[in-house]
Amino acid sequence: EGALISPLFHSTCGGYTEAAGDYWQNNVPALQPVPCYWDMGSPKYLSEVFFTKEKLAKKLEVSQEELATLAITNTSHTGRVMEVSCGEKTWKGSAFRSLLGLNSTAFSWLSTKDGYLFTMQGFGHGVGLCQHGANGFAQEGATYQQILEHYYTGITITSLSDYLAKQKTSPAV
Repeated sequence: EGALISPLFHSTCGGYTEAAGDYWQNNVPALQPVPCYWDMGSPKYLSEVFFTKEKLAKKLEVSQEELATLAITNTSHTGRVMEVSCGEKTWKGSAFRSLLGLNSTAFSWLSTKDGYLFTMQGFGHGVGLCQHGANGFAQEGATYQQILEHYYTGITITSLSDYLAKQKTSPAV
């Protein structure tokens, strides 16, 4: 609608970008989820990290016994974690990711007798342009316009001079 967008980007989406409103609080029309077929070559496409029960309980500030209640309680429609609970505590997926230093909110875990193995897909918040995906898309011959229009939903690309000229002729809001 003639307004500038915040062209957010991240390293590796892991196959699907995320909606801004699902990662943060504000929904942004240009920052909606889109499939990404080109980031599988990223070194961060899949990763794992292991926490002993003692270390995980300490990071989460819960008892080791409470770890048995660790659960994903809400996901976005792209499958990224939006909420995690353990005992009486609840975290937004992005806060849980930060607390544990996970590569993304596209994660799951496996509980073992020794601890928890977290598996992550992607690297970064996942909102907007996927850098490894954009690179792969470009290597297939996509233009910068095709890349930007793919990752930023519903945008129109215009020159800065055209944008500024339109702003001068538009009535003040």
